[in-house]
Amino acid sequence: MISEFEPGGALYQVIPEVDRTRDPPETFLLGLGLWDRANVKHTKEEKDRTKGQVVRIDRENRVLARSPELSNIVYQLQPTSEGRIFVGCRNGDLMYLNPDLSIRRKINFQSKGLYFWTYNGCDLVATMREGAVVFFSLFSGRWEDSDYAHVVQVVDPSIRMWPVLHDSSLCFHTGHDRYLAGSYRGHLVVIEDRKVVKVLDRVGEKRSATWTLDLVNNRDFLGEWSSARYLVGTARGEIWSFDRELEDRVLVFQNESAITATAPLNNMQIAIGDLKGDLHVWSLDGTIFHYPNPKQEQTHSNTIWWIAPEYSGHFPEDLGPKGRLQPDTRPGGILRVAYSNGQLRTFRAT
Repeated sequence: MISEFEPGGALYQVIPEVDRTRDPPETFLLGLGLWDRANVKHTKEEKDRTKGQVVRIDRENRVLARSPELSNIVYQLQPTSEGRIFVGCRNGDLMYLNPDLSIRRKINFQSKGLYFWTYNGCDLVATMREGAVVFFSLFSGRWEDSDYAHVVQVVDPSIRMWPVLHDSSLCFHTGHDRYLAGSYRGHLVVIEDRKVVKVLDRVGEKRSATWTLDLVNNRDFLGEWSSARYLVGTARGEIWSFDRELEDRVLVFQNESAITATAPLNNMQIAIGDLKGDLHVWSLDGTIFHYPNPKQEQTHSNTIWWIAPEYSGHFPEDLGPKGRLQPDTRPGGILRVAYSNGQLRTFRAT
């Protein structure tokens, strides 16, 4: 571990800011919930009254700016190339921040909860508590008006959706804009051109919440050169590898604790965070390097909710003993990891 920083609240996101003139990124946005998650009782009432905040830091973890307190816990941040920052809160509020993190306006859209996001340069796509996925057309000219939000109901409204993935490479080959979304009941849903085209009732052999989604290009995690694969992490600690048709399924990783965050590092490695707060770097050859969570004594598990690899236009290529990345001055091996009990830890995956 290179450093540890506590920004002043439970930490759910760490996002590099878009700046094509700087490589690697110089600033990062943090999404917070302003509560003592490690020690207070986790009740709906406590979460409902918890405020949120967005914080900007530099590479040395110096705080550059803080937003005003927001209505609820920040579950997702989406900076854009125009310097605009969209924020989704646990209670369903969606707002737009100025570059200085002041609030510009709240978007007129009603929801019981907005969770994970992806941005394709035109549409901001989010999963919802009500079993749906919503598309916000940011270039409609009236992006703040809920009339320009298109909701796709994918499962029963009583089921919470969680991760979402944009398969942008498929659009280039087929002309279809494809998204995958997972639910707390274990569904895996395929959406093409804003229509549901396939639904799996469960990912694994037994039903379990679907918590992470990734796309691995060129080399899959079965050790063979082939078409891209989807990697799906579950609350049972599994990672399943699927082909694009969701017909070929292989269990490729089994953890003792639920998989809560994943991030491919290159064509041979993936970083994995779990419910207990342990970080793992898993290699294609089956070797695993563990970074145990040092704060196991807290009342509530110090879950890893987000992993942000630092890329610099390339991936690290040389593997050392046991499949680890060699010590390297290139920034590809740097990981910034968000822990739910309030720590931002920076690692070099060596």
